[in-house]
Amino acid sequence: MYSLSSGHVVYRDEPNTVFWSRRLTRPIYLNDGRTVATLAHARDLMLEIPAARREAVHWRMAADLLLAAARFGGQEPIRLAGAQMSSALRADDLA
Repeated sequence: MYSLSSGHVVYRDEPNTVFWSRRLTRPIYLNDGRTVATLAHARDLMLEIPAARREAVHWRMAADLLLAAARFGGQEPIRLAGAQMSSALRADDLA
């Protein structure tokens, strides 16, 4: 089980510290003028989106990749998370 809104991810009684402060490889510029520059910004933006809308495949993929990037770090996981987040935002005409 995991929680997107918490500072920790828990997988079956095993607490894991995650680092939401990690910077995305490239910032994402939203149509409303905001900038998504960290995993935390991406997480917070996702939580603003209505829950029913977040059930779309592109948002579920973004959530999974954001969690992996926050948990494990590394250039490639962070790049993939940012790319999927950007794609999801474009799909919903937010970026």
